[in-house]
Amino acid sequence: PFNTTNNTGLNVDTGGHSSIMIGDGINDGGMIQSSDSSQRIIIGANVYDDPSTSWSRWNADGAALIDIYGDSGNNAFISLNVDDGTSGFPAARLTVAQNGVVSIPNGIIFNNNTTGGTPTATGVTLNDYEEGTWTPVLILAGVSYTKQEGKYTRIGNVVHYWIDINFTGTNGSQIFNLSLPFTTSFSGFFGSPAIGNAYNVNLGTGGTMLGGYYTVNNIRFHSSGNNTGQLSPFATSGNMTIRMEGIYQAL
Repeated sequence: PFNTTNNTGLNVDTGGHSSIMIGDGINDGGMIQSSDSSQRIIIGANVYDDPSTSWSRWNADGAALIDIYGDSGNNAFISLNVDDGTSGFPAARLTVAQNGVVSIPNGIIFNNNTTGGTPTATGVTLNDYEEGTWTPVLILAGVSYTKQEGKYTRIGNVVHYWIDINFTGTNGSQIFNLSLPFTTSFSGFFGSPAIGNAYNVNLGTGGTMLGGYYTVNNIRFHSSGNNTGQLSPFATSGNMTIRMEGIYQAL
């Protein structure tokens, strides 16, 4: 392999790989290396194969490489690795796995031109996509569940969720908060969920519908009716069901 001596041109190593150095072999330059034992080709700038540390940079500037790895098992990949000069060996910034899945750990920056509004510095970066489940927890005295399901899809900071709970609780106790999968970004502004079904819930005197609004980590339930203010919903003595969905902005 190349070391810190001025060595340019073609180098064949008996350890099982061949390297071609391009440019100055001490301060700058790039390399193309094939690794016969693991079906691998690496094309790099400001990196070299160091026999003592495996990989090194020529200097403190940024470094980058393309790592193409073929394997008879399930580990083949193509990886674009970049380093800004501070973190050592270039880290994988984009990887295409053998099954076709593309991984971009730090997100995708879109065109920051806008026809309305003013995007923030992070407002043009898509850095999260996730599908999953969580267990919604209701704040209610004596609560016990026969069904407790929550599903969500998160794209960036937008969370779309679905909740289906069947429960009992202490008769007459206030039905208060229900947990969310991610912390909301709301402070002075409060959005509202869409409640499709609310069975056997005491909506209070004059109450005709169950509603709610988002707090930092929860949905705060309330009820209302014609010519009423905000009312508090309460548990009854039987089984209760709440089915709902909504969209909110997460941190």
